[in-house]
Amino acid sequence: AATAAAAAAATAAAAAASTPAQPSSRSRSRSGARRRGEEGGSPVCTGPVPLLCLVLGGPGSGKTALCKGLQAQFPHLLAVSGGDLARLATSDEAAAASPLLHSIARQLADRRRRKAAGRRLAAFVAEVLADGLRSRIADGAGGLIFDGVRARDLEVLTAALGCTAAQSCVVLRLECPREAMLERLRARGDRQGDERLGLRDTTDDEGRVEAYAQRAAEDEEALRSLLGDSAFQTAVRTVDAARTTEDVLAAAEAALRAAAGAAAVAHRPAAE
Repeated sequence: AATAAAAAAATAAAAAASTPAQPSSRSRSRSGARRRGEEGGSPVCTGPVPLLCLVLGGPGSGKTALCKGLQAQFPHLLAVSGGDLARLATSDEAAAASPLLHSIARQLADRRRRKAAGRRLAAFVAEVLADGLRSRIADGAGGLIFDGVRARDLEVLTAALGCTAAQSCVVLRLECPREAMLERLRARGDRQGDERLGLRDTTDDEGRVEAYAQRAAEDEEALRSLLGDSAFQTAVRTVDAARTTEDVLAAAEAALRAAAGAAAVAHRPAAE
């Protein structure tokens, strides 16, 4: 089951991940690739571990679009939507290829078992992200920019990559007014796969936005617990997502650089 799930995961990751710019030389070392956040620009990933940039925000706040915009600025960071991976993992094709994903899909279809299925699916997505990044490090990938992952699930991802959240994680938290999110959701409409995740038979757009607001405190507590108070202050950055796309991208780029730089300084080995 694990092998079949891994095969389905690899297919999903390949479909969802953006392709990083190729290194200038195939002989470039892995550590050298990780130190470059963008080709020819100032470094954004300066530590010995991959940079993991999680974009948090409510439904319709612009998370996936921002991930893609940041990846264009930092081509050695892979941009992946955890939500898109979850939709691919619960497709009929994935369920047919993997007993594990078939089991998760059956649980998701049962409202009484949906919470347990959600935890299993979240752990699966985190493993996919880790596998996808590991498979691209030799090509120059220095980390991930991703959304669709709850703060509480970051530990699965960092453990799979052999690092800690305090060492590797930057969190961009998008703040967007409720009405703006609802307007964007109505304009976007349903996405293929939403029904399999149970996003349509239990609530509507208003309910999804309210649910996000209600769990915001829980997510913040999970981040504090995982990062520690000191790292939380530097790694978690708030971005006003109600502004224009260009302004949001510029603010997020600056926040990512600042947070990654602070983390690199904090975890720099002491001089002997």
